[in-house]
Amino acid sequence: MTEIFCKNNNILISRRNYHNPNKYNALDAGIAFISFLLAFFILDKLMTPFISYLFNDRGKDYAFILCVSALISQGVIALIAFVFSRVRHVGFLSGSGYVLKFDFLNIIFALMLSFGVYFLFDTVHYEFVESWTQIIYLTDYNSLSGNLDALLLNSNPLLLLIYAYILVPLLPAICEEALFRGVIMRGLEQFGKVFAVIASSLIFALMHGSYEQLILQFIIGLVISTAVMLTNNMLIGCVIHFCYNLGTSIFSAYAGVFSVFMPMFDYLYNALTIILGFILVTVAVIYFANMGLTKYKRKILGKPNVVPHACYFVLKNKNTEENCSYLYGALTNELYLNAGDYLYYTGKGYRPFNRYSKTLPAAILLAVGLVLSIVMIVVSV
Repeated sequence: MTEIFCKNNNILISRRNYHNPNKYNALDAGIAFISFLLAFFILDKLMTPFISYLFNDRGKDYAFILCVSALISQGVIALIAFVFSRVRHVGFLSGSGYVLKFDFLNIIFALMLSFGVYFLFDTVHYEFVESWTQIIYLTDYNSLSGNLDALLLNSNPLLLLIYAYILVPLLPAICEEALFRGVIMRGLEQFGKVFAVIASSLIFALMHGSYEQLILQFIIGLVISTAVMLTNNMLIGCVIHFCYNLGTSIFSAYAGVFSVFMPMFDYLYNALTIILGFILVTVAVIYFANMGLTKYKRKILGKPNVVPHACYFVLKNKNTEENCSYLYGALTNELYLNAGDYLYYTGKGYRPFNRYSKTLPAAILLAVGLVLSIVMIVVSV
C-alpha cells in the first residue's frame, strides 16, 4: 500500500490505520448468489465421478473424500468472493465498510450467543430432522445415518480428526464469511440492515443444500450476521464461525461417547444444555440489544458511530482535487447516495465509489436464487 498524508487532520494513512470504505451493492449480492449456485451445480456434476474414483482407489477411506471435498468446495467459495473483491476494488475481509480487528469483549458475547443458540435449539433441530426423515424416507434418522457411521468407523482416524477439528472449523470461517457476510450481506444492506441480516442468513442456510442443517444454520447465520452488522467487524464473524463449528464437532463426539456408557446421559445433557443455552442467549441478547440501541440513538442525534480502532478512509473531491481523511465512524449511507463528487483512496490510487444498483434486477436474481436453492435441496432428497 502506498502511504498518503492528509493535511486536513495531519494524518499519515498507512496499512496500519487504513480502511477501505467501498461497498458492494444489491446487484453484486444477487450475482454472487447465482454464481455460487451455478458453480456448485457444475462442481457436483464433476465431483460425483471424481469422488467415486477416489473412494474406490483409496480403499473406501471416507475421511479422505471428506477432506478433498471440503478443500475443493471451500476453495470455490473463496474464489468467488476473491473475484468480486478484485473486480469491485473491495477488501477480501477488511473492506466493504468492515474492519478486521480483534475485539475481545464483543467476541466473548458473540460466542456466548452462538453457543447459547446451539444448546437451546439443538433439540428442536434434531426433532425437525427426525420428522422430515420419517416423512421423506419412512424411517428414523439414526437408521438412515447408520451407513455413514460405518464409513466413518472404517476411515483413517488422523484424516478424520483433521477434517472435523481443522478443516471444518477453519475453512468456512474464512471462505464462507468472505462470501456470505462480506459480499452478500453487505450488498443486501442496500435494502436495509434488517433485511440484509435475515436474507443473507436464509441464503447461508440454503447454501448447505440439506434439510438436515436448515434450522440450525439459519439461526447461527442470524447470530453471525447480527454480530457483524452491529460491530462492523468481520473478525468477530470469523471467530464465531470457527468456534461454533469446532464446538459442535466436540460436543457431538463426546455426547455420543458418554451416551454409550451412561444410558441416562442424553436426558441429562438435553436438560442442562437447554438451561445453559437460555442463560447464555439472554445475557448476550441484552448486551447486543444495548449496543444496537446505542448506535440507533447516535444515529437519531446525528452523531457518528463510535469505533474502538483508529481507522481512516480518504476521499478526494473531484472539483477541488484535495484529499481529506475521515475517521471510519463518520462513514454513512448518504455517502453512497451522493458519491458522485468524490473518489476514494484504494491504497494505490483513487477511483469512484460503487453506487447503489437498481432494485428490480437485484430482486429478480435473489428470487431466482432462492427458488433454485430450494429445488436443489428437494432434488437432493
